[in-house]
Amino acid sequence: MANECYKYSTPWNIYWVDTSVSHARASALGPLQKLNHFVGMTLICRKASAASVLNRNLRFSAQAFDFFPASWTLPKDQAELTRLMKAHKPPVLIVKPSKGSQGAGISICRSHEELQHVMQQNGRWAEGVAQMYIDRPLLLEGYKFDLRLYVLVTSCSPLRIHIYRDGLARLCTEKYQVVSSGEQLDLTAAAGIAAATSASDWRKRHLTNYAINKQHEDFTAGVDGAKRRLGHVFDTISREAGFDVDALWGDCQQLIVKTLIAVQPDLAHAYASCRPSHDAHPFSCFELLGFDLLIDQVRSPLMGLDCL
Repeated sequence: MANECYKYSTPWNIYWVDTSVSHARASALGPLQKLNHFVGMTLICRKASAASVLNRNLRFSAQAFDFFPASWTLPKDQAELTRLMKAHKPPVLIVKPSKGSQGAGISICRSHEELQHVMQQNGRWAEGVAQMYIDRPLLLEGYKFDLRLYVLVTSCSPLRIHIYRDGLARLCTEKYQVVSSGEQLDLTAAAGIAAATSASDWRKRHLTNYAINKQHEDFTAGVDGAKRRLGHVFDTISREAGFDVDALWGDCQQLIVKTLIAVQPDLAHAYASCRPSHDAHPFSCFELLGFDLLIDQVRSPLMGLDCL
């Protein structure tokens, strides 16, 4: 419907599209028309470009941008990763396609051989990322979980953002176990969601994606299930673990703000190039983002380069 409205100039005020938008589309907006994406926001919505942007800022301010695990872009950093994984005690990596979603294509690599296998298997990727795997996350009732926080961006120059106070907590459906060298990980099936159909699957212990965990035979999405309201989870960890959720929420806010500050110059430049007279009208674009954050064992939120 939206595409038809745009194509045939049917009167409209808000144009909603589920893909990235072009410079031409944003340039064609009328004074009272709004578009639900900023040109250039893919910089943080695609994992490889997000890693590049955050690594660039990390070089200038290591202390301010220490909220994401060590990250490499693939295939650009493959030689560096190869040297790292050939070390005496290689780290555990989590490898993801840049444009992947719903857990598809994600692998855990513990050796150079496993990394090579994954790269060969997923050679169709244009880009991907490898990150140091956080193997000591905060657990909820023995399960790994992450937080999905929602953010509305209404302006990029100046930057104006609104962070929704509630959100979601997504839980794995099998009890967490630290990745061991002897654990059998089915890397041959990592490219597809359909692989996560067995009752016992490493993905259901390590990946919080709803598309994977909803296939578990015991999956429920209620108050005590694998998909819970953020407020309910905060109440639980505050009551049962003495967790300072106000401090955690402040850290989450800082992480989101810094991530958007990192990409703001690119967004402002792209917006000015396609909306040069924007000062005469309110901003013509807005963006609703979802940030997926993991909490580590020292109770700090970390960004896994998952933003949509």
